[in-house]
Amino acid sequence: MAAQMPRIRLWRFQEAPVRLQALFPEGKDPDWIASVPEPLAAVSEIQFLRWRKLYPVSSTRLPDGSAVHWGAPRESINRIAGQYPSPARPPAPVKERRSGVRVRLGCQARYQTGSSGKPQTGIGRIIDISSSGAAFTTDSLLRPGTRAAIYIPWPISLDGDIPVELHAAGKVVRGEETSAALQFDRVAFVAAS
Repeated sequence: MAAQMPRIRLWRFQEAPVRLQALFPEGKDPDWIASVPEPLAAVSEIQFLRWRKLYPVSSTRLPDGSAVHWGAPRESINRIAGQYPSPARPPAPVKERRSGVRVRLGCQARYQTGSSGKPQTGIGRIIDISSSGAAFTTDSLLRPGTRAAIYIPWPISLDGDIPVELHAAGKVVRGEETSAALQFDRVAFVAAS
């Protein structure tokens, strides 16, 4: 019988084993945790830690030689907040609903709604973004409650020249004829090809 190949396990923070969550008390969703077996630990560390330019990533070695990595992609918004002007404060009667720093990006983005069998796709521009959601222009009305994904070219490259995209998914919480607001429940960065 052939030996099973060691594999890396990746979880959303709240879905990871509690003993691994305890290693990173600052963690919360939509952060991630990866558990790497000993034979892959040294090689994987280089790959996981290269994301530090975009958002915080930490790692720790366990007594058995395996490694555990934690990443906080939600913090990427805070890293770029100083590079872009803050939006004007809303009038006093309007209560700010976002818990994170709001950043105006103004970049183009792609979005998709619906099932994989019959998705609605479109192109818009990011109005502003925070660690919990984004407001963006749309080609058509996106109804509140609709599940959607958005793909945003990120203003920081990986390793100096590898373009990166933010892939976020969640629920449309506000929809108008030519704009929408998406509340994130999943956030990930992907090296664009």
